[in-house]
Amino acid sequence: MITACCPIRWRAWACLVTLLAWWPGVEAALYCVDSAETMRQAINGAKASPGADEIRMKSGIYGPPIVSGPDAQYDLTLASGNDLTISGGWSGANCTAQTNDAALTLMDGNQQDRIFDIGVSGGSFGVTIRISNLMLFQGRDVGNVGGCMRIQGYQGVGANVYLERLIFAECTAGQRGGALAVITQSGHLQIKGNRFVFNTANSESAAYLNNVSGNTYFINNSVIGNTTLSPVWPALTTACNLIDYCLVANNVFWNNVDANGANRDASLVGGQSLHNNRLDAYSGVPTSAANNISADPGYHSFNDFDVHADSPLRNAGRSDFPFVSPPSLDLKGVARPGGAAIDIGAQEFNEPEGPLFANQFE
Repeated sequence: MITACCPIRWRAWACLVTLLAWWPGVEAALYCVDSAETMRQAINGAKASPGADEIRMKSGIYGPPIVSGPDAQYDLTLASGNDLTISGGWSGANCTAQTNDAALTLMDGNQQDRIFDIGVSGGSFGVTIRISNLMLFQGRDVGNVGGCMRIQGYQGVGANVYLERLIFAECTAGQRGGALAVITQSGHLQIKGNRFVFNTANSESAAYLNNVSGNTYFINNSVIGNTTLSPVWPALTTACNLIDYCLVANNVFWNNVDANGANRDASLVGGQSLHNNRLDAYSGVPTSAANNISADPGYHSFNDFDVHADSPLRNAGRSDFPFVSPPSLDLKGVARPGGAAIDIGAQEFNEPEGPLFANQFE
């Protein structure tokens, strides 16, 4: 089922969208989708609509691809003024309620195709892309960049990109950015509260971020168990202009290795601040660095990213950065911070429900 909640030109409606109604000649639509096919229809609708569109995805599994091929499952190009918001975890007939748990809405590439390929065409500095609350699984692009998601400004075009509460798992790229590649000329780039786990590429096994001119923020992400297939490249590269503000903070980098098994966490290109991360090895010279640690993160296991109560990640993050705030929710929808300070990584420590000693040791 797909519910297109109303291009603005439709005045007889019982939906949610009032966005841009005041702007003459601009249309916007809100789509409620519940399957891979209806998601594809919504993407096609967003391509055709010149306004700011929103796609709400009901909880469930989307994919694998209907027809395997070289293109992404969901690809579109956004022109100037054609903003796009995509989010998961919705329920109700018209997607009126949301559960903030990224794992509830799974997009499956089945190692056949990249999942999202979003281009930004000429003159589109003002385009804003927001994607949140989804799990992207086993996307693949063997000859290019961004195994699960690529966002790219064509011919030097920029965009404002906000990616939050996303899980990238087991994605593969033949070149750079096993899970994610974002390449823009200008605008603001915020990658907050995401998990990159078990992704693979020749270089930048987790993410390749290249924002030529504009602020870049990589905050409260967990980058775990990613593998680069060369002996020199890291899990993450953030490339920034020296005159812009670039921040890598409150992230967990753990067990990211190159082809020889050496730790390769991050490469910093340009002027960047490196604060309150858990990491083993990085290259580049940050403009400032403080409170970075290399202790064991204290996860329950290598596949369970809840932390023990005595984890060094607890209350070890910072929130007082200029121009940006850490995420207010973690991947499971837990409010942040949960203690004296925000935890490092994509998940906030959450006390188990039930009485103390509920394991029969009362």
